[in-house]
Amino acid sequence: MKVRPPIPPRALLTPLHVARYVELEKELNERWREGLGDQGVRWPTSRVQRAQLVGLYAHFAQPVDKDSLGHFVNAVAGGALDTQARHLRPLGWYVVGSGRGTAEERRLPNGQPMPRGTYALVSLVAPSPEFLRSDRLKRTGRAGAQDWADLCQIYRGRCAHCGKESRNPDRGHMDPTKPANLQNLLPLCVECNNWASDDVVFDAQGRVQTVLSSRFLRGADRPTLLKLRAWIDAELG
Repeated sequence: MKVRPPIPPRALLTPLHVARYVELEKELNERWREGLGDQGVRWPTSRVQRAQLVGLYAHFAQPVDKDSLGHFVNAVAGGALDTQARHLRPLGWYVVGSGRGTAEERRLPNGQPMPRGTYALVSLVAPSPEFLRSDRLKRTGRAGAQDWADLCQIYRGRCAHCGKESRNPDRGHMDPTKPANLQNLLPLCVECNNWASDDVVFDAQGRVQTVLSSRFLRGADRPTLLKLRAWIDAELG
């Protein structure tokens, strides 16, 4: 029987951390300059994101309670109890959390699961896997996609056809007459996938190239059908 690793405790940010904010930010910036900056990891320009980062750095490699992080951010940066530290990942910071993300992004490097409602900064040497994957996919595009997660990231978590954000998109076929391998898939929202069914051929940008069914003609008036027949006759010579 596989034994699950113990869930690590939550760390809290205290008034002492608030008092040391400037010192911690300077220390973290120096460590960023020593290595991560040369790897393309960006220093946050937003006060809120810098506060989030410093709060996680104060308990480096430990899960920080989201509510505690929110109060810390409000105390040092003002505005709101912003706790969306996952947005540091696209900047290159290796932040893991208990919410959204791949399995790799929801556990500590030693395999321990993240407690619910926590984030952790786990490396000052390596960029986040999401950042490295995004950099690779920017260079290679669809041809470099190694799995479904890569393919979804290429489309930025949106439906390839309508552009709507889709957290769990359907595996749509570019060409329903061909095998459902990675080269013939594209992410579609439920509505677009249901609409397309097996009657539409898409290109890699999600644009309709061909229709494979007469159902799209149903309901068209006679003048429209006559125009379509004239076009088809012209194409067929």
